[in-house]
Amino acid sequence: MITKGLSYGWLARRRRLREMVLPAITTATGAFLVVLVFGLSAGIRVQSASLGHAD
Repeated sequence: MITKGLSYGWLARRRRLREMVLPAITTATGAFLVVLVFGLSAGIRVQSASLGHAD
């Protein structure tokens, strides 16, 4: 009885793990893009100032 419960739990864990891969990748990609945009904002501000669009 215990082995059946353990095997069911193991299979359920593997199934849930597969379902959680895409949300983890999506979250990591979103965080990467946010960091990229904030990292580029200083350079964009300098470039726009050189073009005469300073605030």
